[in-house]
Amino acid sequence: MIVWDELLEAGSWASAKAAGRIRLEGKDYHVADGDVLEIRFNV
Repeated sequence: MIVWDELLEAGSWASAKAAGRIRLEGKDYHVADGDVLEIRFNV
């Protein structure tokens, strides 16, 4: 999870992840306006 403006500053998902700006949140996280999410699930 990252806020959209931080993602724009980083330039890409990979560079934001390399800089340590991507957070992993639990299932009880309340999504806020402007959050960019990567949804993980197991089938």
